[in-house]
Amino acid sequence: MNSDLLEFHQFCKEEHLKLLDKYNLLYYGFGCKKNILRKMFPEALQFDMNVYTLNDILLELNIKYNTNYKHLSEFNCREIIILLDFNFKYACNFYFTSFRLIFTLEKINKEISSEDLQNLNIILRDLTTYEDYGIDTIEHKEVNIEGYLNVIRNGSKNSKISFKHLLEFNKPTVPVVDLFNKIKKNLMIIRKNLLFNFLSEFIEHKMIKIKDQQNIEILIDLKYFKDLIDECNKN
Repeated sequence: MNSDLLEFHQFCKEEHLKLLDKYNLLYYGFGCKKNILRKMFPEALQFDMNVYTLNDILLELNIKYNTNYKHLSEFNCREIIILLDFNFKYACNFYFTSFRLIFTLEKINKEISSEDLQNLNIILRDLTTYEDYGIDTIEHKEVNIEGYLNVIRNGSKNSKISFKHLLEFNKPTVPVVDLFNKIKKNLMIIRKNLLFNFLSEFIEHKMIKIKDQQNIEILIDLKYFKDLIDECNKN
C-alpha cells in the first residue's frame, strides 16, 4: 500500500474509534482490507466470512465469555469484532450486536440494503488500499514464488507454524483432522475452527482451499514446498 494512503488511514483511526462508541462500521473501497485493519485494530477479533460461519463465531464467543448465544446480545462489551466480507443476507440472524462491529465489503456484487444498514446501526467509511487479494502470475501461468514467500513473511507466528506442518505432509490434499492432530498441542488449540483462522491468509491468496470443511487442498506445485517450509522456519 502507498505510504501516504497508509498514513491517512491510520490518522483516521481515532475518529473511527469514536464512531464505534455509538455505531458499527462498514468499510468499502478497492483492495484487500485485512492487513490494514490488523494494523489499525490489533486487539480486535478478526474473522474471514469466507472461512467462518456465524455459528463458528458464536461458538468461539460462547467459550470465551462462558455463555450461550441467547445471552450474547445482553453483553455490554467494548471488544471489537471484525467480519471480513460479511454477507448481509445473514443480518437477520445476528446475535452479537452488543459488541463493537466492523464489517468489510470486498465484492461489488454483494447485496446490502438501507434496511440492513439501519438495523445494524452502520456508518460507512472508505478504506481503499489497492492491495491485491491474490498472488500475481506471469505468462504461461508460471508461479511467482516470491509472492508466496511474501505472504508467509507477513503472516503471524501461528499461521507460519500451521502452514509449515501442512506442507510437511508433502502431498496435494491433507485431511483437516490430520493437520489438526499434528499441531493442536504445539498451538494449544482445541477446535478446528481456530486452525482455519490461522490458515485464512493462505486461503485468501489462493495458496490453499478448504473442501467441505474436511480436506485442505494445496494449490502450489510440490517443487516449491521446501523453499516455503524454509521461509516458515525463519524468525
